[in-house]
Formats: sequence, C-alpha cells, structure tokens
Amino acid sequence: MDRTEELRSTEEEDSGGHLHSARRLLAQETCGKYSMAEPGHRRESGQHKAGAPSTRAAAALSCLTAPSFSDACGLINSRHSCLAVKTHRRHLALSPKYLHQKRSGIKELLSAELLKYNVGLAGVLVAYDNIKLVGGLGDIHDDIGFIHVNIEADFVIFQPECGQRLVVSIAV
Repeated sequence: MDRTEELRSTEEEDSGGHLHSARRLLAQETCGKYSMAEPGHRRESGQHKAGAPSTRAAAALSCLTAPSFSDACGLINSRHSCLAVKTHRRHLALSPKYLHQKRSGIKELLSAELLKYNVGLAGVLVAYDNIKLVGGLGDIHDDIGFIHVNIEADFVIFQPECGQRLVVSIAV
C-alpha cells in the first residue's frame, strides 16, 4: 500500500490531540512543508505545529504558485476562467531601503499581494506586468521615511460573479 492509499484510509492524531484528515496530511506532504517523520507533524523549522491556525493558511497558500502574466493572459479567453485584465493606478509606500531600487521594491510589494483579494481591484490579484511610475520619482512626507509612489500597471484579476460557473480540477 503506497502512502496515498494509506492516508486515504486513516486519520492520524498529532501530539496535541488534533485529528488530521487524510487529505490535509496528503496536501501537506505533497507541498513538502511538513516532515511526516517528526512527531506532531511539525514544520521543518520545528517551531509550529500543523494544527495551529496560522500555519494551516500558510501551508495552503505555499502550495499555490501564481502564473506568469503571459500564462494568465492566455487563460483569460478560456471558458469559465473568471479572469480579466485591468490597467489600474495605485499608491504604494515603499520602505526606505528601496530608495535607489524603487522597481524592485514595487515588485516585492505587488508579489506579496498575489493570490490575495484586493479591494481596489475588486478581485484576487493573479499576475501583473508593465509597471510604470506615474507623477515623478516618489515623495517622502515629513518625518515618515517611506517613499510614496503612484504606479500604473496591468493586472490579471480573478473576478467571479454571482451565478457564474467555475470549472476546476482538484488534485489530491
């Protein structure tokens, strides 16, 4: 019996008494975030248990990778994709460490927002490209060291509407 069949047929209990469903264990094992040999299924860093709420969400998101902008644009015309391309302007506050590296600071901030819901875009940010600084190089206000910049970029956004059909494939 391979590990997949074994996990599907059992439930395991960690050292804290939490029952883990076989599918969650399989997903964690597939993502490589948890070492199955350690008692309590601790993260490889050994600091957090798999049952902790903060690590569950992190484990789920760590399995996901955002597609490139060109790959995401290729999916827009497919049926039931719920993806849209939108050119959008927004304001960002860059850390002072990016004073001479604004473009890398902008990319870092936008990359941190990938696969998360964005209120300004009214959807989940899937990919971005064509970043342009708008209105100068940025401003530093008063004693606050952050560099305030306005950007314009092309964003691929996941925006399903009520009643819209989603076609997905789930890998277990």
